[in-house]
Amino acid sequence: MSPGCGMLLDETPLFDPTLLQELDWSSNTVPFSPPISPAQPGEGLILRPLHTADLNRGYYKLLSQLTLAGDVTPEQFIKNFDHMRKTGDYFVIVVEDRNLGQIVATATLITEHKFIHSCAKVVSMLIFSAGYPRRRMYMKRATAYSASARF
Repeated sequence: MSPGCGMLLDETPLFDPTLLQELDWSSNTVPFSPPISPAQPGEGLILRPLHTADLNRGYYKLLSQLTLAGDVTPEQFIKNFDHMRKTGDYFVIVVEDRNLGQIVATATLITEHKFIHSCAKVVSMLIFSAGYPRRRMYMKRATAYSASARF
């Protein structure tokens, strides 16, 4: 990123983090031991909205496990992030391993503006780091989070 571009990778969330705290976890039917919640997703983990600074925490590398992602500059990433934030229709959730300083899972929920399916909000993508040692556990957790999300 060129210093003069005026764009910074920072900790601005894509959406209001209190939405995650307000998730109704009572409808979750997946058992966890020890118990988890959006506020306590596991030891050393934090569940939160995407930040632009996550580009430097392996977010794009994680996306590239899904498909050939191509090259994205920080400027392009920020421009797309800002568009998504302004529409209010995108909820990109990440799980950050604080011990590693890396994004290890992500889920994207998008409000579909269609007349069918009651204008449903759907999970469009769940990705978990292939090399992450506790991958199966986080797949189960993220699926439960996604199922309980009512944005």
